[in-house]
Amino acid sequence: LIMVMFVNAGNYGLTLNQLRYGDAGLARAIIYYTTSTVVLYTLGIFIASMGKFSWREALKRLWQMPPIYAAIAALVVYGLKLTVPAPLLRGIEVAGQGAIPVMLLVLGMQMASMHGRFSWRLAIPTISLRLLIAPLVALFLTMTLGITGLGRSTSIIESSMPPAVFTIILATEFDLQPTAVTGIVVVSTLLSALTLAATISILGL
Repeated sequence: LIMVMFVNAGNYGLTLNQLRYGDAGLARAIIYYTTSTVVLYTLGIFIASMGKFSWREALKRLWQMPPIYAAIAALVVYGLKLTVPAPLLRGIEVAGQGAIPVMLLVLGMQMASMHGRFSWRLAIPTISLRLLIAPLVALFLTMTLGITGLGRSTSIIESSMPPAVFTIILATEFDLQPTAVTGIVVVSTLLSALTLAATISILGL
């Protein structure tokens, strides 16, 4: 479920939208990315923990995850227009820059443990929903909500992205078949080059 819900809207999605539509497209894609990131670090963690714990325990564990407090702190700072001291801000930036290398490290560790094992039974429905069905759902929603122009194009492209690498972190943390999740992330990311090109071409984005 989390692999279908949460996409690689940052490194992949933002870059593609900027290349395709320039800074104007990037600005609109950032709205999608920011919203999906907040949902991932809250609802996503809760759903992942539900795979192993009761809803009460999952809710309790949700409040033990650092991203929750980071999101709350960010909302408070933004809402109250507070100024973050430069040394603290620099420390946060340095820590943030380490997020991608850590995710790639976990990805590599999980790939090393696969030993050729890959479940197409799990992969085919997940990849189909993520890369083929999701763009159609996004198209329907943009038509229903009356979203046009760059907002429509960037939203559909972001919705067509492969699963987020962070889903591997969640699968590893909550022991949700991390090897299978890793394989699906890798294969869907490779296939997305074809499906994204087809989506952009067919829908005229």
